[in-house]
Amino acid sequence: MSTTTWWPRELGVPTQSGIWGLSRFAYFPAMHLLAVQRVGRLTIYDTAGLEFRGAVSWRNDGADFVFLTQLGEQSVNRLRTCELTSVSIEHGDI
Repeated sequence: MSTTTWWPRELGVPTQSGIWGLSRFAYFPAMHLLAVQRVGRLTIYDTAGLEFRGAVSWRNDGADFVFLTQLGEQSVNRLRTCELTSVSIEHGDI
């Protein structure tokens, strides 16, 4: 039986993942990355020094994903996005 993943293979295996309706997430702590797919559109976020501790909610009709960290609730809209290349992951500004 094969397992299909929706995140890029180079991210590896997430420690946490989940789904709400048409949106889903996967967290990759070794790479400090959070993958979020909303209605088919994938965005990779740099979690920097934040420790992802779990999903809190999707807000504003799914436009904002809020998660719990060691500093409290955080919105992905406040994180930097990353571009994937065939060789590495480039951390860049939003």
